[in-house]
Amino acid sequence: MDMDNPTLCNELDRVEKLDLSNRAHFKSLMTYFSFNFRTVSFWLNSCVFPEEMQHYPQRLSANSWHLAENAVGFSGTNDNHRIRPKLVNQFFPNSQPLSLTSRYEDFVWQDSLGTNGKMVGVINEHTIKCMEFELGSGFKSIIETIEEKQYVHAVIDSGAVLVGFDNAVVAQKILETVGTRFQGVLFPDNSMEPVEWKILEHSGRILPKSVSPVLDHNAFAIFDEPRCRGSDLKLSNDAVAILTLGTGMCKDKFMQAAGRMRKLGRGQRLIILGSSDLMKEVHEGVVTPKEVLEWTIRNTASSNTASIVPWANQGLFYCTTKGKPEQSISDENSSLRDNYSGSFDHIPISEAVSIAKAYHMSRGGWNFSPDNSLARLVDGIMRQSQRFGSPLVRAVVGMDEECERELELEREAEEEEEIEIPSMKATEESEWDISAALQCRSIMDIPSKACVMTIADYLRDHVEPKSLTNIKWSGHVMGTKNFFRTVTNSDGSVPTIMNHYLRPVKEYIRFRSGETLFISGREVDMLLCAIWEMPTTLKPDISLQHL
Repeated sequence: MDMDNPTLCNELDRVEKLDLSNRAHFKSLMTYFSFNFRTVSFWLNSCVFPEEMQHYPQRLSANSWHLAENAVGFSGTNDNHRIRPKLVNQFFPNSQPLSLTSRYEDFVWQDSLGTNGKMVGVINEHTIKCMEFELGSGFKSIIETIEEKQYVHAVIDSGAVLVGFDNAVVAQKILETVGTRFQGVLFPDNSMEPVEWKILEHSGRILPKSVSPVLDHNAFAIFDEPRCRGSDLKLSNDAVAILTLGTGMCKDKFMQAAGRMRKLGRGQRLIILGSSDLMKEVHEGVVTPKEVLEWTIRNTASSNTASIVPWANQGLFYCTTKGKPEQSISDENSSLRDNYSGSFDHIPISEAVSIAKAYHMSRGGWNFSPDNSLARLVDGIMRQSQRFGSPLVRAVVGMDEECERELELEREAEEEEEIEIPSMKATEESEWDISAALQCRSIMDIPSKACVMTIADYLRDHVEPKSLTNIKWSGHVMGTKNFFRTVTNSDGSVPTIMNHYLRPVKEYIRFRSGETLFISGREVDMLLCAIWEMPTTLKPDISLQHL
């Protein structure tokens, strides 16, 4: 506080004198206390932390099985029906002959059993092509595709490529791209709660879909990711939609997204769009709709497998707490020892479910007779886990389910592929007068024998993925040939891709111009010798720095 201002000191020396309604007074408080560490610390410890970080020793737990009691619902896909609560059963029509009055109804049900195969065939036959874009350029690629393929009527962003962009901004850009081919752009306004479909017209006017004079089939449609399920728009009979792919996309999400084209196969078609990295995961080589469908099925199988133990654990918890609300109360373990000290191991899924059953039985004091409905439910859980999980292995760890999920996500992100790296020969470094660098004021003054090149140029020619070139690398950061070229093939040629042989950056030269030059370890030793041999009356124009 300004001690030379006795009036201000007198105003702020006691809390009883504070008057927040006085603007000048309030401004003085802001000036002296807004960045005061003791003030901030007092506020956090006395007001924020006690209110926002309350911790209770126990919690009341429930899960999807509790919600599924007496539930009846509808889903357009059935890929995950085996990991839904067993209280909700997938309905399969009875194939036995029925009475004459219900034979037509039975025919309709039987016909619905072929829906999966029919949709697979429709997508496979009525997808124009599969396209890819470089990572980080999804929005740009969508706009370029709309501009190039003038028959595109919609974007179905099931891959969340447009996440982070405001839908109104996307709509404006698309409207500028399509010009007069459409009377407007139909998009979900995510700035409102609840989200409302609106139409952006060429005049700049934005109206709710229900009152706009522009009809659905006369507008370009944008389905953001949340609207890729359940949304129903009446697009033109010959509409073509760009459908984006996302990492780990399962078949049900893909099918639901394709289903936004209500007349797919009857005039309407798709263009599938995914990042180059994702397309390599789908298939090495030219990607077709068939490979995309197979990829989504593999993802679905992996997702269902990973869900067997959580599904069984939740079901067993439901069975052992049904009618016993006191058993739904569990201790809240928040210490690091409780959450992370358990051992980590890989065991069969069926064994993991058996361990979970023993835990819940002992915890809930199980005493039901075998013919009890809950006992039969437990038996059903165990049989299904044994049937679908016996040949599979799952990693288990002694911790609560939240921390286990956290670690499983980390393990998925850190999953590595074992690759046998070809043996290489260390490159013999080329000679150049590195002592000349001591008097260089810019990289441009470095002798040409050093073969200096930019980071961007090297990444473009020798490093994958090629999407790295989308980053705006500084043109002032370069490296010598000796720094970049670390190995050669047995025949002396330079490998095309150097991902496994990149040299870590340890030392570099900094020029007065602000430019940076990466050099090899041998070049560093030679440069140090040159610096030590310099006359004391001279000073180098560069600085050698170490990371």
